[in-house]
Amino acid sequence: MSSSPPRCSVYPAAGTFKRVTRDPTFLSTTQVARRCGVTSKTVGRWVDGGLLPAVLTSGGHRRIRKMDVDRFIESHRSQNSNRSESSAIEVVIFSQDPSAIETLKVACRHLDTNFLVMTPSDAFECGIILGRCAPHLIVVDSDLTHLNPVDLAISFKYHPRTENAHLLVLVSSVDAPLGYELQNARVDSVLPKPLDPIPCRHIFNIVRHRSGIRSAPNN
Repeated sequence: MSSSPPRCSVYPAAGTFKRVTRDPTFLSTTQVARRCGVTSKTVGRWVDGGLLPAVLTSGGHRRIRKMDVDRFIESHRSQNSNRSESSAIEVVIFSQDPSAIETLKVACRHLDTNFLVMTPSDAFECGIILGRCAPHLIVVDSDLTHLNPVDLAISFKYHPRTENAHLLVLVSSVDAPLGYELQNARVDSVLPKPLDPIPCRHIFNIVRHRSGIRSAPNN
């Protein structure tokens, strides 16, 4: 028995596969991923989750209309614009360490500035968040087994949406080779775990000054 095709929001009518494959108004998942700054797998999850309508080629590849991609991006830009109006410094934390996450959140609360802290639970949610905003600070925990901190740092620092973000890597221990690789990857800061709140506050202060966002008004 043949396996069922990947689930998509829309399927092309019979006889249109060839046209869809060559139609310039349709994009591949790789092309969409480049435009959104995520991976092709993330785009596939967006399609499977109903966030982006897609069609299938005769070879079983997803194709997405440019107009749907433009609408998707514009929708997230509008949401990001609303966030900017709130004058919040956006922080994305890639970690599954509750203690590290809580220490970072506490460090935020000690500053008289609004911080919007986002802690995605998986790669799918990471892609959604980074598709919606351009964070001021990205925190990467090197203990995440499914992520390579050096590769992730390079992908962030060389992408237009995240290249200006302050990149902080959390490490349990730093040997000379890893330190050299992180430096070459243009990582801005490295902090050892368990985290000390004082250097965390120092980094948040640096990010606040670089962002140009003023202190939160007193009530």
